[in-house]
Amino acid sequence: MGVQRGWGGGAQKGTILFVELQRKGIGKESVVALLTERSVELVISIFAILKAGGIYLPIDPDLPTKR
Repeated sequence: MGVQRGWGGGAQKGTILFVELQRKGIGKESVVALLTERSVELVISIFAILKAGGIYLPIDPDLPTKR
């Protein structure tokens, strides 16, 4: 059968990332660009950025690099 996943590990990773973002000065209205495909890590990163007070800017890795 399928693998069951809980939020325990994701919550811990999110907290670690949140603390790291704060150490780097990410706070209210800071813009953080995310260049990644859709994944659990993307969701964790978005929550950590929002928890720190930042704004996330999603960048699709499939878009052409030259515009």
